[in-house]
Formats: sequence, C-alpha cells, structure tokens
Amino acid sequence: MTTAELETKTVSELTSFRTCPRMHSIAYVLGIVPLVDAPPLWYGTLIHKGLEEWWLAWGEGNGEDALPRALDALSEAEAQDAKKEGFDAAIYAKARVMLRAYDARWSGDMDRFEVVAVEAKFSAPLINPETGRASRTYQLGGKLDVLVFDRKRERFTVVEHKTSSEDLEPGSAYWAKLRMDPQISTYFHGGDAILYETELGGEAGDTIDDLLDDYGGKIKACLYDVLGKPAKEPKLATPEENRRYRKGKDKAEKALAAADPTHPSLLDARQRLEDETLGDYEARLTEHVAENPERYLGRAEVVRLGDELEEFDFDVWQSVKTLHEGLRLGRFPRNPAACFKWGRPCAYWDVCTGSAQLDDELKFRRKTATNEELA
Repeated sequence: MTTAELETKTVSELTSFRTCPRMHSIAYVLGIVPLVDAPPLWYGTLIHKGLEEWWLAWGEGNGEDALPRALDALSEAEAQDAKKEGFDAAIYAKARVMLRAYDARWSGDMDRFEVVAVEAKFSAPLINPETGRASRTYQLGGKLDVLVFDRKRERFTVVEHKTSSEDLEPGSAYWAKLRMDPQISTYFHGGDAILYETELGGEAGDTIDDLLDDYGGKIKACLYDVLGKPAKEPKLATPEENRRYRKGKDKAEKALAAADPTHPSLLDARQRLEDETLGDYEARLTEHVAENPERYLGRAEVVRLGDELEEFDFDVWQSVKTLHEGLRLGRFPRNPAACFKWGRPCAYWDVCTGSAQLDDELKFRRKTATNEELA
C-alpha cells in the first residue's frame, strides 16, 4: 500500500475506542454522530477557533491584530450558534474573557517564537515497536494546533491548546498526568512528519535532515497551553417566593417596612430583584480571572524521553491491534463505566438504553468523512 492508501487512525478515534468500543463503532464504523454537540462542548470549540486566529495573526507578523481576529472568530460563531438548541450567551462571554486574558498574559512572550504552521494536518507511520517496521494497513494522522521554532531554546516545539475545569495550579495532578498522555506523543511524531515534508529555509540544496541537524534535531518538546473554564455563572434574580426583606435598621427603614414590607430597598443584600446583565457578568468575570491568573492560564513544557516514546509506541500499537480485532469480528462491547464519564450522559446513552434509534434525524447525522477534522 502507498501512504495515501493506508487507513488513518487519529488520537480522537483511539481515545474513543479506549473509552468505549461501542461508542467508537457508532461514531467511526457506522459514522453516526449527534446532530448538535452538547452545549458543554461549545466552550472548548470557541476557544480553539479564537486561538487559531490568534496564532495565525502572529505567524503573519500582525500581532496587534491577534486579539481582534480571535474575538471576531467568536462573534461569527455566536451568530451561527444563536439559533441552536441550548444556546447560552454566557458561554461566549466566558470565551471572550479567557481570550483577552490569554492575549494579556502571553502576547509579551511571542518574540520567542517563529510560527511555522497553524492547524497543520499530518500523516505519520504507525510503527511496530518490536520490529521497528511501519504498519502496512494503518498510519497515524491528526492535526497540530501550532508548530513553532522556539528561538530561546533553539528547537522546534509543538503547541497544544486545551480547555479544562480541573485545577491548573502548578504541581496539580493535571500536569502530572501529561506524562502518560498519548496525544502528546502522537504530536511528537506528527511534528516530525510535518518538518520532513516542509521546507523551512536554509541554503540552496539543504535537505530537511540538514535543517533539523542545524536546529538541533527533531521535535523535542510540547508547549501545553491550557485555559481554564470559569465556573462562575451570571447571577439570577431571586425567585419571589424566596426573597427575604429587612425589618429595618433605623426609624425611617422601620417605617418603610411597616408601610411596604416588600419594598425593593429592603431586599436582603445577598439577593437580587433582576438578572445580572451580560455586560456586568463579563466585567465581573474579567476581574475574577485577572485576580487568579494561575488558576485559569497554565502553560508547561512537556518532553518525551526515548523510553517514554517507546512505551507510547507499544500503547498505540496494541490499541490499534485490539481495534483491528474488533473490526474483524464485528464486535464492539459496551463500557457502562463510561456512560457518565464527563458528568453527563454519553451522546449515545438513549441508543444503548433502547429509548432512541440511530436513524432519528432529529438527534443524529451521518458524518461526511471518518475523520471529519482532517477532511
């Protein structure tokens, strides 16, 4: 088989298979996915769209346009999503606040980086770690958020964007578990593949190998860039039946309370008569994030040693072998432990429990490609 004929396996597909083989079979074998993503997933999608434009602007040498372009991308998405079921304007406010905070914190560090590629697709061989030979059936594929040359460290680096509700403080478990994250290891291979296929400069006649040698070798690090998801929500008016009013602290207030015990000025200070406006909410959230930068903006450099990459190669090779066996047998067992893995029902919960069908066009659609993100 030529490279073009190999079947591509992405990190997303392998993660789906490890989480629940049945979920994987519906999404990647049958190619059926939810018609609309669950609202909790919108935040991550918005941040990703904004950061794509932010890094593209810097790559084009227009850093001053980075934030406006990122915010414009959010505005376009909001206009498109406004009619979707579950639309929540607060999600877009959170994304705007976090993109402004990201720009404020990291734009001053951009002289350090030369942007090589943004949203770059890659294909890399799937290596059998026992033989060192590439699979003749499958290859690894995916898309890098950003590939940069780090002038400070004099090496190429992959930049990966993530959003998370977990604790991002230095030393938290979030950063420790990155040592085992297979996605990062995949991106090391993907970054190498892009570098070998892309001319990056140098004297006439230089090969990619020469350039890599000049710059100190292949991909050696991943800059893991994480934006927290603020948990604070807009303040809502206190339901009328739950409102508490003061009896009055002084003579004037007591007189008012006697005449009108539910006068607005007597409402308990911790309660509200009206919902917080979106503008006030965004301003309050901006102040909160600015006061807690370590809580919401995390960045760490992740490296992979030789033995760590080898262990990853074994992990992914074994995962693909197990997946291949499922395809051969046409059997994909359910994993009930994953039904509420993210604190909400799996997208196929109703199907697995018998209360919905995959041919319900109000719930599901057929994908245009196995890996739509690469199409």
